[in-house]
Amino acid sequence: MKIFKGALLLALVLSNTSPALAATKVIKVVPVKAISSLTFSGAPGDQFFGASTSSNSIIYIGTVESATATPALGMSDGYIAAILATGVKQWELRLGGVTDDIATAVAKDKSGNYWVLGASCDPAVSVAINPVAPGINPDSATAEPTTSPTTFNRIFIWKVSPTGSLLASYNLTSPQSIFPKTLTSSATGFTITGDLADSTSFTLPIDSVGVFGSISPLTLKKIVPQAIDVIAAGSYTFKSFISKTTILGIPSWKPKTPTPVVLEYTKAKTLKAAYSIKGTVIFRAWQSGLGLVLITQDVNSTLVYVLPLVA
Repeated sequence: MKIFKGALLLALVLSNTSPALAATKVIKVVPVKAISSLTFSGAPGDQFFGASTSSNSIIYIGTVESATATPALGMSDGYIAAILATGVKQWELRLGGVTDDIATAVAKDKSGNYWVLGASCDPAVSVAINPVAPGINPDSATAEPTTSPTTFNRIFIWKVSPTGSLLASYNLTSPQSIFPKTLTSSATGFTITGDLADSTSFTLPIDSVGVFGSISPLTLKKIVPQAIDVIAAGSYTFKSFISKTTILGIPSWKPKTPTPVVLEYTKAKTLKAAYSIKGTVIFRAWQSGLGLVLITQDVNSTLVYVLPLVA
């Protein structure tokens, strides 16, 4: 009788635990296909500089070569475009004039408008050379005027609507060459940081109506890149890093070469999904309504990935 009761108890334990074991999800690293390869003007000098997101769009900015595209513009221009999560382009806009222009950063205001940071230079100036005196010019050579070199000496801000219309532009002339690099939100508007020609850094405020403050010196601290980037996504968390070996909880993953991966965890730190992507991650942001937006870059392309939550 004792043997029978022991066998019955064992059978009950196995019957209660087997379904749970069978329901355990096996996580594998899944290669993800990019939704889009970002396009600019198509010229060799085109360059990606930054991105932003909205509930239904991915907005990216950069600098394009424009001499072959639009003769009325300069050798380079700022550029902003928006694509849907499907990769379909919604709109695009060139930013600049007859001089050389660049766009280096973008931020969004409370109304959903995009403020694009960049720089421009004064028009090239032809400098006349004094004619050579006839007595010392037996060959009657004529002196051709020369053009002074151009340099980025004006900070530019272009304000662009959520649908791609240019709403306003603001600029400030600097006493020396300037290269603005970042644009971050502040209590009254935005804060610009960047580098000056004398190898120092600066900070500059601009308010919500486009009025600049004063350029002030800035000491930048060296930022050491983190081996693992953690991105909050509501009650979930994504971790992005370069995988060189096996990953805890994914015994089947054995990369042959270092590979960018993204893992999704619940609040309880349970692994829910794992992905591999191509290229070096240069932008990452969680956007409600879209998912985790990643932009990567390699020698041939700039790719956009969108990873939805796995609930």
